[in-house]
Parts: sequence; structure tokens; C-alpha cells
Amino acid sequence: MVDINSCPKCKLRMMLITVLKVLLLATGIRGAEVWHTGLVGAWYHGDDLTRIGTCMRIMDLDQIWDANRGRGNNWSAQWVGFITAPADGLVTFFGESNKEFILIIDGEKLLHVTGSKGQAQGSVSFVKGQKYPIHVKYLQHVGGTGHFEVMWSWAGRQRRAISKNALTFSRSQAEFWNYVEEPNADDFDFSTLRSVPVENYFAYREPGRFGGWPANNGAWIWGNEILVGFHQGYHDPNPSGGHAILSDRPQANVLARSLDGGKTWKVEDPDNFAEDDGLEKKDCPGVNFAHPEFAMRVDGNQFFVSTDKGWHWRGPYRFKGLPFDDDDLTSRTDYLVQGPLECLVFLSAETGLVQSNYQDRCFCAKTTDGGRTFKFLGWMTHDTEVRSVMPSTVYVGDMHLVSVMRRKHEQRFGDRPSITRNWIEAAESKDDGKTWKSLGKVAETDLGERNGNPPALVKLPDERLCVAYGYRAYPFGIRIKISDDNGINWCEEIVLRSDGATWDLGYPRMVVRPDGRVVTIYYYTTKEVPAQHIGVTIWNPDQVGREAERERK
Repeated sequence: MVDINSCPKCKLRMMLITVLKVLLLATGIRGAEVWHTGLVGAWYHGDDLTRIGTCMRIMDLDQIWDANRGRGNNWSAQWVGFITAPADGLVTFFGESNKEFILIIDGEKLLHVTGSKGQAQGSVSFVKGQKYPIHVKYLQHVGGTGHFEVMWSWAGRQRRAISKNALTFSRSQAEFWNYVEEPNADDFDFSTLRSVPVENYFAYREPGRFGGWPANNGAWIWGNEILVGFHQGYHDPNPSGGHAILSDRPQANVLARSLDGGKTWKVEDPDNFAEDDGLEKKDCPGVNFAHPEFAMRVDGNQFFVSTDKGWHWRGPYRFKGLPFDDDDLTSRTDYLVQGPLECLVFLSAETGLVQSNYQDRCFCAKTTDGGRTFKFLGWMTHDTEVRSVMPSTVYVGDMHLVSVMRRKHEQRFGDRPSITRNWIEAAESKDDGKTWKSLGKVAETDLGERNGNPPALVKLPDERLCVAYGYRAYPFGIRIKISDDNGINWCEEIVLRSDGATWDLGYPRMVVRPDGRVVTIYYYTTKEVPAQHIGVTIWNPDQVGREAERERK
């Protein structure tokens, strides 16, 4: 064995390696550095770079935040990286913004624009081809569309846009800011998406109006008669990053009904339905769950029932007997009828233990007296720091339940962006809802920034399971997966639609027609129909064979 301390060649080699490392670190380069185009950083919930959110990347210094790209009315962001000098000598930067904007290069503040179409310029001396640290700050103190633009000029040339290739960030910066690669919309290859033939229809579409969130309401089927609930309001063409609904205009929960298996629909607004004004909760006098025209709609801490296919509703009734305060319950509609007086309900409650901006946790409860009282059976998830909400559940055997749930986990790292993950997870119970076991992740619903999407689950005529969900990252749309082993494994993701205009879509409900066709119902927006509407996709599960490739966990 050679002693490197006594070997002159070894000592020289180590000295050269040390010098090389110092030079690399001085320029911000680490090892065999991997460079990404653009700048990397994070956005903040506060308009003063406080309450850090998730990672945010920009590709150039010409940015605009409108209804599709914003983060709300008041927020801020900062990005770092390197800018490659275009020439030797003095380079002048010109900045413009209608909000507050700061540009720092090589530690020197060159531009500071304070808004209201403000402009500024500054110069710095460069060496052509060398990378210089760059730091950009954007602070949106008031709502509405915001933008900034930076151009440069040198050697008497006219000012021009800064080339995208001039902006880069390093692997170490990507790791610090928890960067995740996103698809490039400009060159996305849609042929890589697996699809199935579909027919698309509208359950609700009205110019200037907003239709949304079927998953918050429910869907029911009697033969070819289908009923779905949704939220109705007025479309906001500039929501500054939020949902595209005007909060200061009237809103209502309504229903749409189809008598031909989902092709044509008519909107209904029955009395005594969810969130109608002046309705007070009361004890349920008893319900016949086995009635052939029965429907139940769960809304947080209350439920409504109908025994005439949703034409008339009774309620709201309280979930009497559960060990939670009314304000803790955050439930939506998911139930399985077991008999005239017996019904399993799959609910959620805030626990205060979850590491995210929402505190829900799913549980199963049961009534054996027609809804007069309910008994808590068991929690459906066991990692209490991870949100679980909006389950969708089916029977796959005697006392054997499979449920899919919306999940969210937000890990915080002080001055680094939080890592937010949103996914769908499956769980099973083999004792009729008392104890539950996780079957693992089914699918991702976005890249972390859009709060995820709830699933809809059905059992197909051939006993396979199918889950549908909205996908809130590019390309926006509606997706499904199929399992032929009761939720243990799922096929490759299948895209029903990929033409969504924004992230503000999804929340599906799903039913199976008597002919075996699946009707998937969701809210949606496209370039052609920009106002959110209730879309319907009808497709044949027989066209997704059992030999489909499966992704094992």
C-alpha cells in the first residue's frame, strides 16, 4: 500500500485536485456540474418574502402572472442562478414592472422598480462568457395581473431581450430549492400519453358562468338515468391564480340529470338541498337505505337524503353519535348501503396533526338504525402527519373494502421551499371498515403546487377497479388507472383528456352504465371553452385489456 504522505507524486496530485476544487467552488460549480436553463427559487405566501411555499422556476426575465399562472393577490418570489456575459466591458440592464422588482448581479443591486409601470436601468462590467451570480426578487403587494421584463445592451447596440441560454442554475442550487423538473409545454410530445377512445359531452356549460367540483357533491345512477351534483357560480376571467369563480356573486349547489346515459343533461335546483339558506341540522328520523330510488349527499357535518332519485331531498341531518365536534367534520359523499337500516359512510375530520394547510383524516363509520345514530369504526390511514380526505370506496368481496383517497404532505425546511406532495393512495379493509391497511400510492395528481385532486373509484363489470382523477400539472387533464388485483397494482396511466387550459379542473365522479360503458364526470376548462364547465367523458373499459402493463410499487 502506498503512503500518500510520503509519495511526492501523490502529494502533487492531491494539491492539484485541491486547487481545482477551490476554482470550481469559486465559480459556483460543483464537481461534474449539471446545469439547468433558467433561474430557480421559490414563491412565498407573503408579499415580503415570508412564509415560503414551494419551488418555482422561471425560464427568462420576461414574466407575466395572470389568471393561469398567479399565486393569489398578494405574494412574492425570488430566484437565483447565473447569467453568462454576452460581451467584454460594460453591459447595461433595463427593467420594467408594474409591481416591485429587484435585480442583483454579482452582489450589486442594479435595478429596483417599485411598481406602477416603473422603470430603471443599471450597468455592470463583464468578461465575455463568464458566469455571474444573479438574484431576482418579485413582490406583488396588490392583486391583479403582474409582470416584469429585463433587457440588456452593450457596445452601443440596441437593447434586446436576454437570451434564455444566458440564464442557468446549478445542480447544487436545484437541490437547495427542492427543484423538480416540469414538462416543457412548448415541445411536449403528446404521443407519449397512453389514451383510449372517448366521447366527450357537457353536463353544464353556460357562458360567463362557473361550474365546478362534482366530487364535493355526488353522482348516482339508476339504469341509464344519471344524476350529478356540482357548484354553480359566475366565472372570474382573472382569478390571479385562484379558482376562476367570483366570490362576490351568488353561488349554489345544483344538480344535472341525464336520461340517456350521459349524452344530454338538464340542470335542476331542488329545494332543501345542500347549503340552501336557512336550513338547520336536525336528528334523522330514520331512512330506508335500500329504497330503489335512494340517494344521499354528505356535506361536511351533515347529510341529505332522497327516495325519488333526487327530485326531492330531506335534511340536513346530523351525524349523531360520532366522537367529533361539528366543526371538525370535513366530509363529502361516499357511502355503501348494507341494508334497509344499515349503511357504511366514509367521512373525514380535522385532527390538528397533519403537516399541510389542511388537517383532514379519513375514517369509516356505520349506522344500523336508519341514520338516527352513527358509530365510529376506524381510521382509514395511520400516518397522521399526512392528509387523507375524500375517499371513494367499493366492495371487492365479503367484508373486503377497497378505498382510494386524496393525500397531501408538506415538509418544511426553514428558509428552503417546502416539498409538497399530492397523490392518490389505496387502502383496504377486510373486516368491514374497522381496520385498514395501505396498499400504496396509485397516482400523482400534480407536481406539488396545486393541492392535488380527489379520486373517483368504480368496480367494472369484469371485477376490475378503475380510478379517475384530475391532473393539475402540464398537460392538464383527466386520467384513469385500472387494477385487476383489487388495488394492489395499477396499470400504466391512461389519459382521457389532455386539453385542459388551466390547472383549475378535475374533482371527478364516475358511474358504470348497464351496458358496461363508464361515465366520468368532472369540471373542466379549455381554450375553446374558457369558463369552467361540467364535462362528461364516456368510454369503454373493454378497450383497456387485462394484459396492460402494470407499475409495481
